[in-house]
Amino acid sequence: MSKNSLQEKQNRVEEVAKLLIKANNLRIVEKDYKVVGYQFIYYHKSYGDISLYDFVDNEITELIAPLNVNNNRPGTKKDKTLYVCVHDTASSAATADAKAHAHYVYNGGGGTSWHYSCGDNAIYHQIPDDEVAYHAGDGTVVKEKWTDTGVKASTKKPYIDIIDNIFYFNGEKSLIECPKLEVRKKDDGSLSYYSEGAFQGGKVIDEEGIIDLKYTNKMINTEGLKTIIGNNGNYFLGPVYYNRGFGYIANRLGNLYSIGIETMVNQGSNLLRTWHKCAKLVARLLIDNNLQVDDVKPHHFFSGKPCPQTMRINDEWHHFIDMVNIEYEMLKLLKDDIKISLKCKDTIDGILDHHVDECHYQVVITCSDLTKTLDFSLLNK
Repeated sequence: MSKNSLQEKQNRVEEVAKLLIKANNLRIVEKDYKVVGYQFIYYHKSYGDISLYDFVDNEITELIAPLNVNNNRPGTKKDKTLYVCVHDTASSAATADAKAHAHYVYNGGGGTSWHYSCGDNAIYHQIPDDEVAYHAGDGTVVKEKWTDTGVKASTKKPYIDIIDNIFYFNGEKSLIECPKLEVRKKDDGSLSYYSEGAFQGGKVIDEEGIIDLKYTNKMINTEGLKTIIGNNGNYFLGPVYYNRGFGYIANRLGNLYSIGIETMVNQGSNLLRTWHKCAKLVARLLIDNNLQVDDVKPHHFFSGKPCPQTMRINDEWHHFIDMVNIEYEMLKLLKDDIKISLKCKDTIDGILDHHVDECHYQVVITCSDLTKTLDFSLLNK
């Protein structure tokens, strides 16, 4: 091995070690999660995890839905992938695991579809990543379009305000009005709600015509509206609409330009293990599609629906994104010659299944004939 080659391997091992030190949780955090399902609500006891990094590689089972058989896999190729969209199934029944949901999509999914079903012990792949699926709730009519706000960018991400139904960016009035909501007749003569390019489902309780809405900041979905900075230095706003069913201004492009992942919340499963597996899957999809961690969005971003609900109501979305960050950074460092192994008497994968007052673990990093061992100690809060 040349001196330069050895130095390069040593540098990568040191970078991996730094990232694992950053990922270490320092303390064990036990938590009782409220799990929301349409069948019932239950509480799940989590004993915590020792690291933001998942020490077990994902295995993905292919169960691709039939093409054009059940109307939930049209085979439409995406122009590009802009986002990864994370959901939960809101199905709390013990039998509602990843395998069951994968077969649900395979058998038609009631017209819905998503690309991956992720549980605590399995991940299934149902729709090819480069195809459109029906999971985000924003339709498939409105394509990518960026509208000049007329406001010069002063920050990477602007603070967006609404005053008199006009968008303001970092306190400056833009050229863009809030999306209109109206009742229109469809081709079959029935009435439906319509907002900025597409019809919406739901029972119509208003008369035909534009509905007088008084928008407030609270009506912007909690993940915000997608903007980019154009060549002229202005903010450009992506396509948005008002989702009457959930009462939020949301972003388009979910169905047409994202990869959808359903996470399981079935009773008896381990939520933290599911979220770790999902974070590792998301990181791989980001790398494969040349995306950034900021391109990971909850379903709420595209419709206003409170999904993934269990993750969100337990204030775990940001913890999940921290997991994704670590997995993403690790993937950029890892090559086939680097191996990471966990040695811990309390867990084989970093997610605790029982109460411990303290936890000691070792991580061994190997690269060819190089070895580095890290020792960690955690206390229970």
